[in-house]
Amino acid sequence: MPAPRKKKTLTKPFVITIAHVATVAFAPGCSSEVTGGDSGSSYTINPPAPTCPSTMPTSGSACSEVMTCDFGTDECGLPLQASCDGTIWNVNGPAICNPPPPDPECPVDLPAVGAACNWNWQSGFGCSYTIDNGCGMQSISVMCDPTTTTVQYTAPTCGQCSTLTTEGACNADASCRWLTPGCGMPALPMAGCFAVTDCATDADCATPGNTCQDLSYNPCYMQVCDACGAQAKVCLPPPAP
Repeated sequence: MPAPRKKKTLTKPFVITIAHVATVAFAPGCSSEVTGGDSGSSYTINPPAPTCPSTMPTSGSACSEVMTCDFGTDECGLPLQASCDGTIWNVNGPAICNPPPPDPECPVDLPAVGAACNWNWQSGFGCSYTIDNGCGMQSISVMCDPTTTTVQYTAPTCGQCSTLTTEGACNADASCRWLTPGCGMPALPMAGCFAVTDCATDADCATPGNTCQDLSYNPCYMQVCDACGAQAKVCLPPPAP
């Protein structure tokens, strides 16, 4: 006969409890705190940082994330950056590092009429010179002809004052002066219009045959003073023999 089996003692059933943590969806750009487990511990989940665009955006274009993005440097070596304030992009660059062309410079000395000119120093404006060619200090405006790129100007000629036959016209020209005969000897033969500065030699007289003469003129003409004679060197035809 088989041996009788011993009856097993049944133990009390046990229960396994699994705590489920609810899954929470987070909006982009927000950090959230999640509490879970029997101990009630908490931890923070941070979303990934916003990603910069691969190419520099246009300043003023729309964006939605607050960020600053680097895009290297421009040709001047300055940083290229774009910043989003949550609404639009603000871009700093690229800079204009090429300096503007320098202002044209006039030649130091008065160039000759018809000489080749450098358009860089004459572009859009003329050069002014003041010279004394025996008629007093004269102002000359020099231009560079854009067609021929040659210097063009009209030089004042000695004797232009002598062509002004009235006192008013003479006094209106800053390079001329109206002189009247003085009481000294030899006296200016007649009133007339002369260069505002004295001649030095006969070579200063452009009119053929004229000579540079030291004559007496009236320094008080139309002036409140007592003198009647002062000396001036003017170009006139030589006195008759």
